[in-house]
Amino acid sequence: MAEKWSDFTDGILNDRSDEINKKYGLNLIDLLSNPGNYTNNLAAKANFDKIRNDIYGYLDQIEDSIKDERDDLNKNLKNCDEVTSKITSFLNDLSKKSNVPIISPANMRYNKDSVDTVYINEFNDSISLLLNKLVSSSTFILDSTDKYDDYSIGEWIFFRDHKNYDVNLLLEGNTALDLDSSRNEINYLFANAEFVIGIEEQPVQNQNTGTTDTKTATENNTELTPNNTNSTNNPKNGVKTGSDGSAKPSGNS
Repeated sequence: MAEKWSDFTDGILNDRSDEINKKYGLNLIDLLSNPGNYTNNLAAKANFDKIRNDIYGYLDQIEDSIKDERDDLNKNLKNCDEVTSKITSFLNDLSKKSNVPIISPANMRYNKDSVDTVYINEFNDSISLLLNKLVSSSTFILDSTDKYDDYSIGEWIFFRDHKNYDVNLLLEGNTALDLDSSRNEINYLFANAEFVIGIEEQPVQNQNTGTTDTKTATENNTELTPNNTNSTNNPKNGVKTGSDGSAKPSGNS
């Protein structure tokens, strides 16, 4: 069922699926992937919060077991934020001197196949020379810097006459990052299922904080699809990571 959610989330749900079935006589995977089948299921409605709390408790168990990975992620995020701040200041000065605009539009469509991506994790003399070179030959710069909680993850796309370049802060993937992404997915899946089987609040997935907001629904019993707006990143999911491989959490019980 990983086509409906990430492999890491699939591992979490499969780890708890048998136990949920034994306790409540319900198929967890089906409940979350096909909630429209449960609009008249009294057992699903009566035990929905218990099932959700069971999964959230399992997420907390995983969190407790990955303290080193969480520390590594926080260090990486702090470094990304600091380097982003330095490069932002550098590019702003360079942009004014070179008369090359930096833009941050609400949205922009461009041919991503014509963009080469350079991942960095520091700001040094070599990066400074690279940025000087890119700015001098660019018509404009797209600032696509993203946020992960309170940290900035820099990304700047330099549009030139021929080849375009994307300079991107590397947020290395690890289990803590996968877990945060899965929390976001699972929050959304439960909020969506709750809405579909009878709650009049429509969930809206928040990609960067792992929370799920709600808004009043205009139609009842309409199954929703998670928003995956930009998963280089991720996030703008998202999260920007250097790898797309997710380790399954099986065995973290």
